[in-house]
Amino acid sequence: MIELKRLFAETATTEEWHDYHRVMGRYYEDINGEPVEREPFLRTAKSGMTSGNCVERTFLAYDNGVVAGGGSFARYDGWGIVFTDIEVLPEFRRRGIGNRLLDRLRSEAHAVGLAKLFLFTVDNVPSGEPFLIRRGAQKGIVQKGGRLFTKDIDIALMRRWIAAGAKAGFESGVWHNRIPEEHIDRYVVAYNSINDAPHGELETTQTAMTPDAMRAIIRRFIVNGGNDILIAWVRDTLSGEFAAISELALNRSQPTQAFQNNTMTVSRYRGNGFGKLVKAQNALHLIEHWPRIQSIRTSNAEVNDAMLAINEKMGFKQVQTHTFWELAVDRALKS
Repeated sequence: MIELKRLFAETATTEEWHDYHRVMGRYYEDINGEPVEREPFLRTAKSGMTSGNCVERTFLAYDNGVVAGGGSFARYDGWGIVFTDIEVLPEFRRRGIGNRLLDRLRSEAHAVGLAKLFLFTVDNVPSGEPFLIRRGAQKGIVQKGGRLFTKDIDIALMRRWIAAGAKAGFESGVWHNRIPEEHIDRYVVAYNSINDAPHGELETTQTAMTPDAMRAIIRRFIVNGGNDILIAWVRDTLSGEFAAISELALNRSQPTQAFQNNTMTVSRYRGNGFGKLVKAQNALHLIEHWPRIQSIRTSNAEVNDAMLAINEKMGFKQVQTHTFWELAVDRALKS
């Protein structure tokens, strides 16, 4: 018998949290190829669920009392998309559990007024794509998932990129775990420029970031979640505008990997080598200050030729194909 139970962060038992880690830890292991350490993973998860700036629902699926899968969605302030994850453990697949989870998530999303779910598949779990197609999902972006081992980073090349990107009238640097308050308004303007990047057939605006939403990310991921983030930046000293930014996330639950979050060059500043500059700054900072990090993972749209070219020159090798899907809540077809 299949039973779905909602996970309430405030009242969940230790056993329920361990079940959550068994399922969703497997989800992130499938994506990133490294086991997910339980306690730091749960700290981050609890921080997100109790942050107060998101609408979220999380369910665990049990098959005769044994945890078999899980599903969740979260709509955070500052984001246009509703992040949705479904994982069924391999030994429990092809029993309708994924359909049960999606039906419940669709119902809950409809009840709180959400229009679309945003889902993610990887090619090393090939059952995900046909499942979403059957349920009416629309393919949004196909991305190349890459990996670069830090031992293979060409330090001399990174220094050349930094030197080439050093332009009169601009300053640059790296922040660790902070965005200075005097810069946060202009920072989010640059952050929202990700909406100008190539994004395939994706219809939903990815971000509508505000200063308060950005502060909440810092609290959720770093202060309460116990993780780290490096932010490399280039700034126009005359206007105060940020020309380019790049973020590297260091999740304590996967301690030997760094994850390349967004890299953005604001459109009017393109062609100056600022994208290379910020990625090189983060790479060198990582090597100098974070010796435990052995590799960097990234994911870039197949249609984003400029960023793919930078990553290729840095030495990233494709190891996966990632696909992002949009599923209109009212089109989440019954199985």
